[in-house]
Amino acid sequence: MKKAQKGQSLFEIVIAVVIVSVVLISLLNLATISVSNSTFAKNKNSASKYTEELNEWLRAERDRDWNFFSNSASAGTWCFPSISWNSGRSHSGNCGSSDKVQGTIFTRYAVFSYNPLVDPNSISVDVTTSWNDTLGLHVVTTSNIFTNWKAR
Repeated sequence: MKKAQKGQSLFEIVIAVVIVSVVLISLLNLATISVSNSTFAKNKNSASKYTEELNEWLRAERDRDWNFFSNSASAGTWCFPSISWNSGRSHSGNCGSSDKVQGTIFTRYAVFSYNPLVDPNSISVDVTTSWNDTLGLHVVTTSNIFTNWKAR
């Protein structure tokens, strides 16, 4: 008579361990992707906020003094780690690695296109906030046309 075997064979145990490992690795990968997506969404939201903040400030500067605004805009590119023309940190020219918005990973700048010979009452401005992460460079950009509405 043949005895009935009880328990699992080594092969069955190895298969069970492999299946459990694959499931755990998949769950860990899913959690990592979820955290990465959440971080990206948070950063994009913050970048949008910094971009809009600069747009609103530029509108106020235009309304305050068109001549000063247009003279500043003739410089081309301005780096705005803080919102001011002469805060000691904002400057014309390209942004460097030390030009981050204070306490953040974001670089914020505006590119002004102004030709007073073509239209002295209109300035095009592209405001960009950028950041780097493990996936590379990301940017949020808005394009605006500021006009000297008081002169029209």
